[in-house]
Formats: sequence, C-alpha cells, structure tokens
Amino acid sequence: MGYVDTEVSEGGGTVEVDWTVPTTVENGVEYDWLVYLTPDGWSNRYVSTGWTEGFSIVNVSVRGPEEAFAGQKIDVDFDYDSPESGMILRTIIKRVSDGVYIDYVDTVVDAGYGNLHMEYTLPASVDVGESYAWLAYLTPDSWSNRYASTGWTEPVEIVDLMTYPAPLGAPVTEDYTLSANGVPVDIYAGADYNGYKYGFCQFDFTGDVNIVITATGGISNPVVLPASLGITPVVDGDTISFDVSNAGQITVLPDGSSTDDALHLFANDPDLNPPNPNDANVLYMGPGMYGSVGRIDLADDETLYLAGGAFLQAGITMFGCENSRIAGRGILDGSCYSKGAGPTSYPIHISDSTDCTIEGITLRFAWGWTIVTWSSDGLVFSNLKICNGHMANDDGIDMINGTTNQTIENCFIRTDDDCIAFKGMSDGRSNLDGIEISSCVFWGDRARIFLLGHETRANYIMNITVADCDIIHYNEDSSVFLIEPGEQGTIGPNVLFEDIRAIGNPDNTSSFIQVQPTINHWMTVQLPGYVDGVSFKDITCLGEHGGQYIKLSGWNSTYVAQNVSFENIVVNDSVLTSTEPLIEVGPYTPNFSFYPYDGVPNSGTYYRIRNRLLDQYMYIDYYGDMDVTAYGNVTDDDLSSHWKFVEYDGYTRIINRLTERTLNLESRYEGESIDYVESTSIKSAAWTSHWELEDYDGVYTRIRNRWASTSRMHVSDQLGYVQCDTIDSSDTSSHWVIESVEE
Repeated sequence: MGYVDTEVSEGGGTVEVDWTVPTTVENGVEYDWLVYLTPDGWSNRYVSTGWTEGFSIVNVSVRGPEEAFAGQKIDVDFDYDSPESGMILRTIIKRVSDGVYIDYVDTVVDAGYGNLHMEYTLPASVDVGESYAWLAYLTPDSWSNRYASTGWTEPVEIVDLMTYPAPLGAPVTEDYTLSANGVPVDIYAGADYNGYKYGFCQFDFTGDVNIVITATGGISNPVVLPASLGITPVVDGDTISFDVSNAGQITVLPDGSSTDDALHLFANDPDLNPPNPNDANVLYMGPGMYGSVGRIDLADDETLYLAGGAFLQAGITMFGCENSRIAGRGILDGSCYSKGAGPTSYPIHISDSTDCTIEGITLRFAWGWTIVTWSSDGLVFSNLKICNGHMANDDGIDMINGTTNQTIENCFIRTDDDCIAFKGMSDGRSNLDGIEISSCVFWGDRARIFLLGHETRANYIMNITVADCDIIHYNEDSSVFLIEPGEQGTIGPNVLFEDIRAIGNPDNTSSFIQVQPTINHWMTVQLPGYVDGVSFKDITCLGEHGGQYIKLSGWNSTYVAQNVSFENIVVNDSVLTSTEPLIEVGPYTPNFSFYPYDGVPNSGTYYRIRNRLLDQYMYIDYYGDMDVTAYGNVTDDDLSSHWKFVEYDGYTRIINRLTERTLNLESRYEGESIDYVESTSIKSAAWTSHWELEDYDGVYTRIRNRWASTSRMHVSDQLGYVQCDTIDSSDTSSHWVIESVEE
C-alpha cells in the first residue's frame, strides 16, 4: 500500500503518521504495519517491531480499557457505519463470569460513519479478577435482526494494581529494581546534584501490595520513611520487602546511615474518575514522550490530563482561569530547559485564577521555582509529587501576594531550595490569607523546608496552618522553620505549625526553628518586618539536631517578634523546657510563651568586636552584600553587630546573632581571590571557620585563622570590610576589643 520514511534524532521519540482507510474497501479486510530503524534501506534494518496485529475494517467497533479498578469510571467508544438513517446501535454490557447482561442502551443513528461515546462506572463492590465485556451491533428493530455486530469485546478486567511503564527515551535508572505484587515498576532517575542522587516511581492500588526492592549498590540496615508509617523492611541480601496498605509517599534508604541513593515510592489511590479523552475541554496526553513542547495556556473549565506513562516537557499557565485542572499520573519535566530559560516563568504559573486544581501528577527538574501562585483564590494541590534538586532556586511551591484559601494536601516535595515559601513581592502589598498544608512529606537538600519572609512586601501573611506533616530530610546549614519578615510586612496573626515530625540532622549548624525580623539583599524595602502571632505545637525532631533548637528575637523595640508560643517541642526523645541551653529568646519578644515553662529562657552571651585603629564595630552589611563582613559605627542594639563565640576543637567559631552566619575564609580555600572575611553558612568542622583569639598587650585581641595559620583579621587598607592576611603584630588595625553585650 505504501511506506513513509522519517529521519529521527538520537534517543527516544514519537512519530505520528496519519492514514485514511480507503472508502471502497470491503468489510472484513485487514491492514497491518511494520516499523523499523535503518541507516539506509529495507535490507539493513537496525531494529524492527515485526508486523502489528491486523487492523480490521468493520461496520461496528468498540474501544475501551483492558484493565480498571472497581468503582472506576471508564470511557467506551463505539464507531459504526450505518447503511441508513433510523438504524439502532444497541450496546450491551455483560459480566463475563456468569454471562449475565448488566445493561444495554439503544441509540438511533444517522446513515454513514459515526461515533457513540459512553461512560460507565464499574460496580464498587466487584471482586478483583472479575471482568466485563461489551457487544455492539446495528439493527433496524431488535436482537434477532442484527445487521452488523462487533462480537464481544476483549474483557475489561478488574484489578487491584496498575503500573505505568516509562515511555521509550524516558530517564530511568537501573540503580534499583522494584516490583509490586510481583509486577515490575519502572524507576525514573532523580537528580545527581549537590552530592545527592535518587530515584522515584509510582503505581495505583487497592487493598494490600507487597513491595520488593533490590539496590545495585547494596543494602545496609535499610530505613523506610516517614517513621510515622511504622514500616520495618525484611532484608534478604541486597533485597528488601515490605507491605503497603494505605496510599502515601514512601522513601527507602538502602543504606540507613546515608541519605544518598534514596528511592521515593508514590503509592496512589486509584484515579476513579479520569476525563473523557474526546471531551473538547480536555487536553489528553496519553502514554508517551512529549519532548520540548513549549508553553501550554489553560482556559476556564479546561483540563490538562497526563495519563500514567506520559512524559511532558512544557510550561503551563493558568492566567485568569476558573475551574481549570491539571491531573493524571504522568510527569511534567523541565530537564530539557536550562536554568531560568523555560517556556514559561515557572513550570506551573498561576495568576488571577479561582477554584483551580492540580492533582496526581509528578513534576521533575524545574528550571526555577516550580509552582507559583499570585492573586488566586480557592486553589487545591492534592497528591502532587515534586522531584527536584536538579539546580539551585527550584523552590517547590511559592505563594505570593493575593494567594488566599489555598489547600496543599497529601503531597511530596523534594527540592534543592525551599520546599514551601510564602512571599510578598508586590508594591500593592496584598495579603496572603487562609492557607492550609496537611499530610505532606518534605525533603530539603540545601535550603529551608518552610520559609516565611525574606521578600515580604505584603501587609500580612496570616491565617496559615501546617499540620500532620513529615520532614524526612533537611540539610546541614539551614533552619527547618525560618520566619524572617522584612520590608515592614507582618507574619501573623494565626500562623500555626502543629503535629510535625522531622528526622534530626546532627550535622546541622543552624537553628531548628528561627523566628526573627530581618533585612536582606533580596528585599526592595530595606527595613525589617514584624512577627505577631506564630505558634509551634507538638513538633518532634526524631534524633539530634546539631545547631540551636530554637532562636527567637525581635530586631529592635519597633520591629518586634510578639505573641510567639512553643508547646511540646521534642528533640532527641526529650520534651524541651524553657531553660534548655540550646533555646535562645532574645530581646523585643513581648508575650512570648513556652510550655512546659520552668524558668527564664536562655538569652545567650554575645559580644561586639571593636577595632582599635578605627574605633568601629564588626557587623554584617545587610544593605550591601551579606556575605561581606563589614565595620562601621553601628549602635549597641543593632543585632547585626552581635557575635557569639562557640568553641570547636580548641578553636573558636564566631557566629552572627542576627543571621547565624559564621566568619570564615572558605572561598579562598576553594581558590577564589576575594580579600574580605566572609560571613556565610558553613560546616562546623571547616578549618576556614576556626579562629584563635590571641592576647596582645593584655588589652587587645588578635584573631588568627586556623586554616590560613599566618593570617589575622585587620582593616589596614580601610576598605569598609574586614580583611585577613599576614600583618605585623604591632599594626593596630589588627587589634580588636571584645565587649560583652548588655541585655
């Protein structure tokens, strides 16, 4: 009949070929196809499909799924060629096990070709293994006078497990194998960035499912997270197994002592109500690769449906939409776009929209912030999976001015940057109000889990509830809960974190919970903000946290942190009391409360560091570059000039009160040519952050670096920042006075 040659690129892909069946062909004739890859011609085939199953020319045909869950709505299409108008297309469904006819529908049709679409909801109580089949025929009057019949269709079998094979060319990994009830499940490759590597996979199920995992890197005291699931795997060599009874996001660490090579397993409830693929308001992406599609703009009442096994590379907008929806079990991928250069500002960008939903899909490798909402009301994000860590600045969900009445539930979020961020970025300063986050699992590779602030051009970020969530990993240098309003915005009232469980990180050097107005270089308005009405209740850190447990402080008597409460905070199996040394409650914190309360909270001991030559104080320059350690005429109550001295291995780490950043020379260690003392987050063990305080003349102190052992802090060139290199001991620019801060 003919052939088509299509030149293709290396790797996976999809080629679509349209073909029209000849109108003169007789009923019963069959056609089939052969597809193969070749460098030149027929005789030198590289890969071949073999001939397909025959495609038959019929008067009536039926299309429907081969498998479905009990209670699922399925779509069945009947194509027909009626010899005359007024014919009846009769469609019958029967239960295969006993041959009982469940129902039938008669539809009067016109002459010629046509299509009848029907939706049928399978019984919710039917047993797994049962099946149903359809018969369709044309008749002028009744069963006995059939004009043309399909015969019974292949049965639709009721199943309790549905897997979604990865399409050809998708980024899968062979670092693990996984089966669910003996059925292989494809595993997609996660990021290999910042030292972390992982994989993820998914399936839908009902009842119970047995999971068997083999890790090519071996198994060593494996751990299944969240711990709240109570799953203890059975180990057999390099294989582990366990049972799952409820839908959720499960993470397996093959080596329980390491967070590398994690496998994220998404066990979904069935999608019982998928949309009709032929609906005019549905953009249906079936299984397959959709590479570098570009921008997709949804409109009112439209649904973008990514079926299981669909891998779509695109950016999606909902601008001014109402009742729009993104759903399915497919993957929205950004790996083909470089940082900040996707087809849309963010992989999913929602603005000025109402009552829109995102559910079920997985987002992989965002090119920037992943999901961003502006000026939108009534959004719902459910069973969403974000698998990032591909690059920096890949926040999970950012809620910005005008985001109201938003729900985030049963989601998994893994990012390099902040998992959840609340921001004010509009000069109109509209509020963020009424946001509920529940039953989610979070993994942070580098930055915060929850960030409220930094950009805070919003009058109020208020009425926020985060409850019943698990934090299964956070990094070494950032706070888990960071509330840092600036730009004269207010965090509160009615901000509540409750019933949250975290896996402790003993290497972390920051506060587990930090609440403090601030100024930073991301802010347009260089002024602090306010905290008014934030509560932490039933927060559990399983194991040890390496840094401070809690840090609370206002900026000054104007920019306060008030009405902040802590109740039942547990670290390392112990309920914290207010006098725990690793809790610090600083000044300007009216109406602070702590339960159980047994005394005055620790305020810490801080110092100011004054240079002998210039009579000016060392501080962090919020108005310039925060990484630069500056000096100047700062007032006593400016917390950016307060420093804490922490002993480490016989040396001293010098940590800023306002930011918890540590003085160091790390960039020079890494070969960069900067000449100032840095103030950054850094591992406690880094020698570049270790200093020796050397007495000089019984009055002054010289400050020598452990790594650059002949270098001492000084201001000899009077450049506005603190230098560190070799300098004569008599040079007064290297002499410092260390003064205790009076609270």
